[in-house]
Amino acid sequence: MRVGDERGRRAALVLLLVALQVGMLFDYGRYVERRPTAEDFADDYGTYVGRTVQFDGTVVATDPTVVAVDGTSDRLELTLHGFDRSVERGTAVDVFGTLHADHTVQVKSGVAQQTANRMYMYGISFVALVFVVGLGLRDWRFDARALVFRKRRDE
Repeated sequence: MRVGDERGRRAALVLLLVALQVGMLFDYGRYVERRPTAEDFADDYGTYVGRTVQFDGTVVATDPTVVAVDGTSDRLELTLHGFDRSVERGTAVDVFGTLHADHTVQVKSGVAQQTANRMYMYGISFVALVFVVGLGLRDWRFDARALVFRKRRDE
């Protein structure tokens, strides 16, 4: 078998796998129950009153907990009832609950994450990525002509 034939076969296999992955992403969307997000209820608040919503935001007040909702063109603040997490101003929250007419949400579940914790998560993940890629490239090299990784020879 010629090198060009094998290279074409590998490229076709990679394209097929990418196409299957993209196809599965679109297919998955058909089966997920879509809940209204901040973009939906910010534009037409009254339509979504009484419905279950999901949104992200930043805490702007703590007694009661008031959240500035992310992802809206106008500033939208909602008061959270039943949010059992200890938070301070600036804390990022993810909220799932029932929307009420007086700009309140009865929280069914929620997650709070300090900004410093989020930055630590991204930072440590980047360090781990660099470490793993470095370990892999120490013993392997990419052959662009054959589109394969080859083990490095001892030098």
